[in-house]
Amino acid sequence: MASGLAFVFSDGQPISGLSDQFLALSGTVHGVSIPMIVMIVMVVVVAVSWVVLARTRFGMHVYAVCGNAHVARVADVDQRSIRFMVYIDAGALAGLAGVMLAARAAAGIANTGAGYELNGPPPP
Repeated sequence: MASGLAFVFSDGQPISGLSDQFLALSGTVHGVSIPMIVMIVMVVVVAVSWVVLARTRFGMHVYAVCGNAHVARVADVDQRSIRFMVYIDAGALAGLAGVMLAARAAAGIANTGAGYELNGPPPP
């Protein structure tokens, strides 16, 4: 549905003429390319995520809800809030990736990433 709306709003054409501030997201800062900075930030996010998932109560609840919902329900884990937080985190990271991709491409293209939305791990 979102893909269809993107085509309607853009008339199926790439949106170019983006502002210089937006395009600067794919440039350099003090001689270091921004994608390299994003890569470093990504490594930090992965490390923090691992610590949160492996060492906190929230992480154990995420594993419980995603691993076996029935057991999580019996253990009185609030599944709705855990799933909500996981979806918020995934959506924020996907949005950041989309902004970086649009800045690198110097255009907003309606069908960029087509097919990636269902490209995840298989269900258990």
